Amino acid sequence: FAGVIVQTSSGDVISAIVVSKSEKEIVLRDVEREIRLPAGSVERMVPQQKSLMPEGLLQHLTAQEAADLVAYLESLR
Repeated sequence: FAGVIVQTSSGDVISAIVVSKSEKEIVLRDVEREIRLPAGSVERMVPQQKSLMPEGLLQHLTAQEAADLVAYLESLR
């Protein structure tokens, strides 16, 4: 999941991932909530240069544990 930084016409800056995007609405997800914005209110949307996943998060897991974690997360979709 690639993060984006969104600046709205009201001056708000939001760091999140894009859940969906249409001509009328952009739906973002941050750590706490889902954010729905009218597409016309977005002034800028640029990709984040760094991953949203903290560095070294999986370093203490074995390859099998990491694979199991990914499989579990996929099952939540």
